[in-house]
Amino acid sequence: YEEMEPLDALTIMVARNFGALPVLNSAGRLTGIVTEREMLLLFQDIDELLSVRRFMSKRVKTAYKDATVRDAVSIMARGGFRRLPVTDETGKVIGIVTASDIIRGMDKEIRKGNPEEYVRKPLHEVMNRNVLTVRPEDSVNQAAAKMIIERVGSLLVLDENGKAAGIITERDLVIALYHQLHLTLR
Repeated sequence: YEEMEPLDALTIMVARNFGALPVLNSAGRLTGIVTEREMLLLFQDIDELLSVRRFMSKRVKTAYKDATVRDAVSIMARGGFRRLPVTDETGKVIGIVTASDIIRGMDKEIRKGNPEEYVRKPLHEVMNRNVLTVRPEDSVNQAAAKMIIERVGSLLVLDENGKAAGIITERDLVIALYHQLHLTLR
């Protein structure tokens, strides 16, 4: 409901694993929606000492730059991932492919009549080279601000050698916010 405190809405989102909640007026009519991204706006007042390392997912799979789009689809489908960092021969991250990127690429090739050609392309030809990243020691505030500014739902976490150390998502940050708010309000 519109009168609900943000902490109560946040608690529902975390406890029930919801990415968004409908906002209802006192008559029970839908007036809007609050998403994880809006909840991240609350981070501006949160303790700067909470690090990305504490909340990131360390389970990040990568693919070598010469792997094909078909290989990437297989890795993503088996692991339930929507994003796949692409690495060079040293393991350094040089790009990323997302499920959305692959779908858009397939759509273009289907329209041209040759979708099979697309799935044989190496990842270095289709990847996005602009990888948005944070470091494990960065604060969750910095990560939240970057996600909001860049309008993305996740950031790759890179170690000091440019290798994938993890990934942090809006969901991870909402959980961090929930933990911090509950600790401060006790």
